Amino acid sequence: MCALIAVNRAIAAALGSFENPQQEALTGGVAPGVGGFIALFILVALVAPFVEELFFRGMLYPLLRSRMSAVLAVVANAFLFAVVHFIPLLIPGLFVVGLFLAYLRERSNSIWPSVLFHTLQNSLALSVIVAALSVS
Repeated sequence: MCALIAVNRAIAAALGSFENPQQEALTGGVAPGVGGFIALFILVALVAPFVEELFFRGMLYPLLRSRMSAVLAVVANAFLFAVVHFIPLLIPGLFVVGLFLAYLRERSNSIWPSVLFHTLQNSLALSVIVAALSVS
């Protein structure tokens, strides 16, 4: 999480600002009500991490790992994870997160640590987005 924040701060310093493009896509730029937040939380913090981890670390990582070293498989998996999100501004940060998620998969030989971390990551990101919208 700290690495992601550092990467996003570096991007903000280089570009002069940083606004997460997902903020508009997820909320339309408006703070959701309680029901909207619950729906977003279920989708963004529970469903998306499980589905993404099942695919990237559950299916793709073992395939990569069977064909290359752990280091190369972790890097390739992280790169694909970042690029598949199709948000150029977020690719560096997603790559860093992907490195950690793939590392967790390699070390634990299970997708569950990465599912839990991904859930935490998305929960915090969604909470920050909603809090920022609530303040403005």
